[in-house]
Amino acid sequence: MKKVYDLEIDDAYTMRSSLQSFGVIVEDEKLAKKFVEKYKNRFSEFIWILKSKEEKENDIKEADYEILENENGKYILAYKAIRTDNKSFHDPNNYEYIVGKVYKSNCDCDIEDENSYGLAAWDKENAIEFGKSDNFKLIKVKIYINDIGVIIKNNKNKIRCFKFKVVEDLGVYNNGNE
Repeated sequence: MKKVYDLEIDDAYTMRSSLQSFGVIVEDEKLAKKFVEKYKNRFSEFIWILKSKEEKENDIKEADYEILENENGKYILAYKAIRTDNKSFHDPNNYEYIVGKVYKSNCDCDIEDENSYGLAAWDKENAIEFGKSDNFKLIKVKIYINDIGVIIKNNKNKIRCFKFKVVEDLGVYNNGNE
């Protein structure tokens, strides 16, 4: 894990992806670090990943997600509604969710963009609401704080992230009922 000021960024790919979500194209890792260093304070209001560790944890707590910790770091548990065949509603050709598997994606870290690219998850109630128009399955996912791209407060505290692990299949729901 690389440390850029008080940011903990797992890899240069995540940093570049975050900056690219705002139209900043940076292929050189040194330039990306310099850019973050220079503009972090200006952009942290709009790019969640540029917030300090304390600001991120505060946002997570305000969104009513519990912060847990293991030997690999701090994480949260969240939920995702998926099709009954374990595939993504929005990208069924690329994502089939299986317990124990880790999924990665580019992620839009823009706080203002409610519906954009990245792996999405919610608290249980809002994940059920998202899936309730059809029969659907609910899965529980583990997301390390450093893999969260944004928590969108204006969209029921939806999480967009770069990576999560499916930890449990909670079964099929029918119009919001188990």
